[in-house]
Amino acid sequence: MAGPSRWRFWPERPPGPVDDAYVQSRWVRPYRPGPFRVAFCLTVLTLLTYLTVGGLLAILGSPGYADLAARSAIAAATFALLVLAFTRGFLGGVWVTDYGIRVLRPFSTRAWPWSEVADIRSVPGAAKLLGTPLRVRGHTVVVVLRDGSDVETPITDRSPDFLGRAEAFDMASGAVEGWLVQSHRRRHPVTARPELSEPRRAVAPSRSDKSAVGGRVGAVDDGRPLRDRLLRWVDDYETAWRTAGTALLAELFTPDAVYRLSPYGPEHVGLDAIAQMWETERDGPDEVFALTREVVAAEGSTGVVRCIVRYGEPVEQEYTDLWVVDLADDGRCRWFEEWPFWPGSPHTAWPS
Repeated sequence: MAGPSRWRFWPERPPGPVDDAYVQSRWVRPYRPGPFRVAFCLTVLTLLTYLTVGGLLAILGSPGYADLAARSAIAAATFALLVLAFTRGFLGGVWVTDYGIRVLRPFSTRAWPWSEVADIRSVPGAAKLLGTPLRVRGHTVVVVLRDGSDVETPITDRSPDFLGRAEAFDMASGAVEGWLVQSHRRRHPVTARPELSEPRRAVAPSRSDKSAVGGRVGAVDDGRPLRDRLLRWVDDYETAWRTAGTALLAELFTPDAVYRLSPYGPEHVGLDAIAQMWETERDGPDEVFALTREVVAAEGSTGVVRCIVRYGEPVEQEYTDLWVVDLADDGRCRWFEEWPFWPGSPHTAWPS
């Protein structure tokens, strides 16, 4: 029996580690470049082609050595600038590894280890339009460092990658946050939750498994900052909303919890009333929506969370909600109050 051939098109490589032993040490961009970025790069490549041909013709037609040197210097400088513009333009964005995050802009590059990053947030406000200094209303992914400073990233819903692509923006935001959660899981394997190790998607399948929610085990007052426990509770809330039935509500709310859909709306008191309201308000566990959240205030056991919710794909309705959440010692909510706003909603009282 003939032995295996020793000739290969490529060298043999020993198998690498898999699963939890695998380490991503090379920088990767957790999303694809958008159409506007690709169009910019193609334009620069076209200019490079014309410059190469035109520069060669100009150099060959130089009447003397001095003129040859001048034309060569101008062509080389222009070529270098276009190559730099193409490189920085294509590579611009957010890159991650298992060790840290890097923000690459046209004229700067900054990187931080995950141990220095406290949170990744999608913040509404003025966002740069297509990477230019012009700012318009939008959402920007912000890196919150442990020293208290915030760093804007090129991931905005008005950037060359995500303009007109709301779902892609939400997925990219969730992907970057997922890398932060993964790093926390590796550094703190006991306290990190497995269900947060994957980024949240705009569409998620319905799940009836009770273990899908971290519940009281992950949300209890274990010494973690209130902001972290609030974000964890909101993530569990989203998971329960995407899950068929109302069994998971017992993991979110205390038996005597109070739930208000608006500050002047009726109170839904107790799990049975909340469950009835829950099934009435949602279209079903397969409802298509994307949710981003950030804590805007936290003191004692009460916090205020700003949630941006976009329904449908393409987006049919958008809401900006302020959630007032009061957490009990076991991590469940005992008071929940929504302040919903949407495009076109009045800023003053309805006329009588």
